[in-house]
Amino acid sequence: MLRVALALCAGTACGSRTELSVAPRDAEVAPEAEGAACGPATCSGCCDDAGACQPGTAQDACGLGGQECQACDPRFDVCNPQGGESLVVGVVCWAPCPLRECAGCCTLDGKCVAGDADDACGGPMRVCSDCASHAMVCGPAENGHACVGR
Repeated sequence: MLRVALALCAGTACGSRTELSVAPRDAEVAPEAEGAACGPATCSGCCDDAGACQPGTAQDACGLGGQECQACDPRFDVCNPQGGESLVVGVVCWAPCPLRECAGCCTLDGKCVAGDADDACGGPMRVCSDCASHAMVCGPAENGHACVGR
């Protein structure tokens, strides 16, 4: 297709108006090459359902290496495509601390806390929520604590 575009362009003065540029054959493919199919050769993050390359660091679009994006469950894990507890290939969502051993909740920096603070609220087997960032407070709940309205 590029050759056709170049052939059409050769007989006219299309130059910079088309913004067409030709890379040398041995040049590396850009990680997020525009117009190319999303995959390991074209995306350093992850490929969403629409086939678009995403950075791979979002909770709902987590991944790397041009693989399919994964949605991490914010109650139990965080997006960490560079590896977690045991660097399992293909796993990009990780619990920030050993959830089974934490009686409170896990903070994003890997600490197990009581789970009763406005900026670290939650219960057992959960990642802490930051209630204060949502204009809420941490209050008692059925299983530990949860964010509630003020």
